[in-house]
This record gives sequence, C-alpha cells and structure tokens, in this order.
Amino acid sequence: MEPKFVNKCVQTEQHLREMQFAAMGKVRLFIYTFTIILVAITSAMMLKSGVYDSAFVLIMMGIIMILIAYVHPLLAARQQIKRNAILTADKENTPTELSFFDDRVVTVNSTIDKEISFYYTQFKKLKTTKHLYLLALPQRLYLLIDRNGFTVGTAKEFEEFIKSKIKK
Repeated sequence: MEPKFVNKCVQTEQHLREMQFAAMGKVRLFIYTFTIILVAITSAMMLKSGVYDSAFVLIMMGIIMILIAYVHPLLAARQQIKRNAILTADKENTPTELSFFDDRVVTVNSTIDKEISFYYTQFKKLKTTKHLYLLALPQRLYLLIDRNGFTVGTAKEFEEFIKSKIKK
C-alpha cells in the first residue's frame, strides 16, 4: 500500500523551539505575559510608595515568570538537540521520514534505524505553527511535520486529511 503523504522533517533547534512554544499554548503564554505586566506595574507603584522589600520580592517573581514563559522553551530545545546528538552518537542529523497511510503513520529515522507506527486514534489534536504541523500525542509528546517537507502530497491536502482522521 502506498502512503497518501510522505514528509521529511529534521529536528533543528528552530523547529524544536517552535514546538516548545506551541506546546505551551497561546492561553498560557497570554497569562504569563499579562501577569508579568501586572507585576511590573505593581512593583513600580510599590517602589514609588517606598515599599522596597515587597517590591523586590515582586520583581524577583516577575523575573521567574519571564524565565518560565520565554527562556525555558529555548533551553528545552537546546537540551533536546544535545540529547539527539548523544542518541545518534553525533552522526549528522538526518530527517525523520513520516509516511501517512489510511490507517496509520509510520516514522523512520535512518540515523537510529528505527521504525515506529502510530494509529490516528492515538493523536489528540493537530497544532499549526509557522513552519510545522505538530501531531499531539498523550503526555505532551509531538510528531514534528515540516510544512515544506512533503515529498508526496501537499501541506494543504495534508491538513484536510489529518483533520478528518483526528477525532476530537
């Protein structure tokens, strides 16, 4: 049986960063940003009023929120790149090939010579970013699909196909 779609995706740092931010969700990113703004305004008011010790604690909390919201995804992407280098014994990072059949997705990574099958019932949802489609599995795991990496089929056709396969 021939696959309906074939995609090749390299896990670059840019792709992994994009995945990390998408995994956070837009609502969480909005809440972090809104909270940081409130912390900044409140801290400024406290400093103006002379309440220096509480303002300092609040500023530290704001810095921690910034680290969680914006720096952590970047560090997590770098950490994954390092893990991949260890797992592949520093071989060149080859693309993971994803073949989409009517009943399943088969992934093959020639660097580690491993083939894994997933059934569409395992996927929770499809997330779309600037460069990727992310198929969400349980435990916040994602299959990365490069929007420009289709060797069989097109990104537009794929999006329609996968949405019909994933039941919410």
